[in-house]
Amino acid sequence: MALHNTYMAERREQAAGTSEKGSSSRRLSAVFTLVALLFVFGTAARLGQFIANRALWLDESILALSIAVRSFRGLLQPLDHDQQAPIGFLVLEKLAVRAFGTGEYALRLVPLIAGICAVPLFYSLAKLCMQDRRARLLALSLFCASQPLIYYASEVKQYSIDVFIAVAILWLTLHSLQHGLDARRYIGFALLGAIAVWFSFPAVFVLAGSAMTLAARELSLGRRGSVYKMLSMAAIWGVSFAIDYALFAKTTASNKVMLNFWRFDFAPLPVSVAGVMWYIQVAFSCMRDVFGSSSALRDLGTVLSGLAIVSALAGMGTLFASGRWTLAALLAPVAFTLLASSLKMYAFAGRLLLFLHPIFILLVAAGTQEGSGRTHTSVRLIRWATVLLALAPLVSATTELIKPPGKQETRSVLSYIGERARAGDLVYMYPAFQPSIDYYRRFGKISGLSDLTYLEGDPEQWPTYDADLGRLRGHSRVWVFLCHTRGEHGPDDQSVLLSAFDRKGKRLDEFHATGAAVYLYDLSILARR
Repeated sequence: MALHNTYMAERREQAAGTSEKGSSSRRLSAVFTLVALLFVFGTAARLGQFIANRALWLDESILALSIAVRSFRGLLQPLDHDQQAPIGFLVLEKLAVRAFGTGEYALRLVPLIAGICAVPLFYSLAKLCMQDRRARLLALSLFCASQPLIYYASEVKQYSIDVFIAVAILWLTLHSLQHGLDARRYIGFALLGAIAVWFSFPAVFVLAGSAMTLAARELSLGRRGSVYKMLSMAAIWGVSFAIDYALFAKTTASNKVMLNFWRFDFAPLPVSVAGVMWYIQVAFSCMRDVFGSSSALRDLGTVLSGLAIVSALAGMGTLFASGRWTLAALLAPVAFTLLASSLKMYAFAGRLLLFLHPIFILLVAAGTQEGSGRTHTSVRLIRWATVLLALAPLVSATTELIKPPGKQETRSVLSYIGERARAGDLVYMYPAFQPSIDYYRRFGKISGLSDLTYLEGDPEQWPTYDADLGRLRGHSRVWVFLCHTRGEHGPDDQSVLLSAFDRKGKRLDEFHATGAAVYLYDLSILARR
């Protein structure tokens, strides 16, 4: 009887073990399927924006003109209209233009490749940060569906490369923390850092954070030899950065126009109520940017940002308990960026912080990990929070994949002018927007624009524009081209200009596209008054 009972107990244990193995295998298969689906979704979302081929907006047009017109040597000189971009990025863009032409697709190819390659690399980084599969899936979901990351993967700017390089540096840092820095890894990391600073301005902040974290960890373990190795690697990065800074980046750091443009986005010392409030507002702004300003659930924007901040704070606590050096590696780049911002060397705002989005996402996801000490109620709350945090970006990204948004559809407006303009017509351009027209006149292959005369407005004439209207006096067909953006005097600049034209002439036609418009005026009545 005893033998029978023992036999039956063993059979039950075997059955339970087989069941557990089968359940574990099914879970792994489900995770693999979800990861694959998210990879496909993230790639499709980025390709969707790229294929939609929205028109270049003003800043893209300025940079595109420099890339298309200048030689490789010409790109070594300061860019037009105070545009700033790393020399490595400009060289890659020039190579793409040489290979595929001067169209939007060629110009956006480099950011697209960087954006797509960053997706699987980020998931590898998430696996190094977190053990919880749900948290890793949330991190991947947020990264794949993040509206800013999708958008900048198809913009003629360097920000998508910033993200890819930041993720690559962080991956190598965490891999070195967990597996050590052997000779092969040391050489690879030293080369990556030395090259990265030529392709990404903020790469220096991530490298500084990595060097500090690795050296501090080795010092805490009493490994002085490894500390010297870290310092020698940091010295290689420093020399490369110094050369790049002296030759190219110095003009960016000292550019007075950019310093004035970002003057409200430099970090103050948190020694006053206003200073503390700045950091709180920036925290909400950063989280709102992670989810995207065009979220399909925009009414929940404040709630999502607040929930993300709470989750990020919880994530810091979780990472500190499970691996404080991982947390240090993630927070150090943020700290160095804030330090540079407090010294008025780098603005802590908007697209300039896109390279920190992977860190913000990892902290938010880490806060949703289900540790063994969690109560049943807290686990349920965490799961609901995870669903809500993942849902908003996924819904927004899906909506924009189906109907990709535009920004400044200059191309559509110029096509409208080209189809209806007559020889001798005048095109009056809103002040500072001439590059938007120049790019499409030269490279847009839009017919009907070559026989027109183009005049750029003078912003100093606000609000009457009397001198400009005097130049246009007597012309019966004047196209007034506008792009919708905040003007020098505020958001009503363009309505003020149109009011001035309406008072002096007769509006004959108008056409509106996303972020741009054109109005046809008869100003010959000025000559009869």
